[in-house]
Amino acid sequence: MLYTVKEVSSLSGVTIKALHYYHKIGLLPPREISDAGYRLCGAEELKRLQHILFYRELDFSLEKEKRWTSATCSEDSKTRNNGTTR
Repeated sequence: MLYTVKEVSSLSGVTIKALHYYHKIGLLPPREISDAGYRLCGAEELKRLQHILFYRELDFSLEKEKRWTSATCSEDSKTRNNGTTR
């Protein structure tokens, strides 16, 4: 299932403006952009947003969050693609 930025904002409590900014800086790119220009997010993006919010609570800078979430999400993808679980 894909969610619009408005729906992600409602689910997460993160403002639409913040979600657009995270996309702009490459921290949270959408799964796809619709023909109408809507940013659409799926389960992977919601999981990544959860990681971002976790690191925000720890007062990580956005640049540091970008490095950590990239590494964490890459590891999760590798684990899933290998058919193993943690």
